[in-house]
Amino acid sequence: MRIHIITIGLFILFNNTLYASFPIPSKVESITNTEQVSKLENTTQPRFFSDMHWGGFFLGLLLGWIGLLFAWIFSDDPYFINAVWKGAVLWSLIIWIIGEVLWWGSV
Repeated sequence: MRIHIITIGLFILFNNTLYASFPIPSKVESITNTEQVSKLENTTQPRFFSDMHWGGFFLGLLLGWIGLLFAWIFSDDPYFINAVWKGAVLWSLIIWIIGEVLWWGSV
């Protein structure tokens, strides 16, 4: 019960600080439809799941966080590093689930 009171007190204490912690522009510029279309034409299209870097994913899946460290050191491709992140997170989840099964199986 005491931890709930302390948590609520901290929320009330930092309420104003959290609310105004980012700048809010006073004047919003209006953009016409032609300007929006020209801005959209100049942007690059994002890569979708079918374009995932499978080598990076398997590097993260097989080596875990060590593979992520190797990707950060030796690669400049952000899609490769993103795929290694996904593989390393999946590796961590698998290790965690196996640990939970072994722990509860021994009790």
